Amino acid sequence: MLITLPTVMALISVALRRVVQSCFMYSHWARIHSLAMKPYRPPSPESVSTILTSNGLDVMETRLNQFKRIDLTKKLPLHAAILVPLCHDDQGRPAVLFTLRSSSLRTHRGEVSFPGGRVDDDDTDDVSAALRECMEEVYLAPQRVLGRWHDVTNKEGNTAVTPCIAYMGQVDANHQLFSQDEVEEVFTIPLEDLMSEEKRSYWTSSRLPGLKMPQFENKPDCRSNKAAEQDYGGFWGPWLRGD
Repeated sequence: MLITLPTVMALISVALRRVVQSCFMYSHWARIHSLAMKPYRPPSPESVSTILTSNGLDVMETRLNQFKRIDLTKKLPLHAAILVPLCHDDQGRPAVLFTLRSSSLRTHRGEVSFPGGRVDDDDTDDVSAALRECMEEVYLAPQRVLGRWHDVTNKEGNTAVTPCIAYMGQVDANHQLFSQDEVEEVFTIPLEDLMSEEKRSYWTSSRLPGLKMPQFENKPDCRSNKAAEQDYGGFWGPWLRGD
């Protein structure tokens, strides 16, 4: 096959884009890594029990709206939003709600996730997109939207994902309705478990050598064994520290 100059230039262009994207992803994950690997400050039982009180939510909202967040939306071609649903579980414990994605979906089938998806043209912003997706997937609207955390990327590195944090009130996951087209199960994990140093390990990736991120290790007590069998990597340090 004859290799022409335009072909060579096109191949070089693709290679350069991939190098730039890899460097960008590495610098981004390095920043997240530096946040996640700060010295761990174990929360007291009292602080965990009051984190979702009215005063605790006030503090969280203030901090989320004052810190300088990482915004990747102008650096990546696609934009998605997820809702991180803080709640009180059926026993009144501060918790986080998760979904197990349907095994029939085209992408990310059978994975543990937060409600979320692409930001559509009809969405006012990423927060409205996250709220819309949450309503479509688990039929829940938050009592209070608290703010946004740093953007992260998807596995392919082509989508900026904005985590939006909200308080949902009390949620009984055992009786919560959800869209069976998108979700296979809804469950909660107490914040006390997520913040426990004894229940964490560390995630590494060959794509990002030298970086390691704390992750939740223990499997939750779910209604079915399907969710409990999933890999619970990716619950990173800022969440586990309670920052």
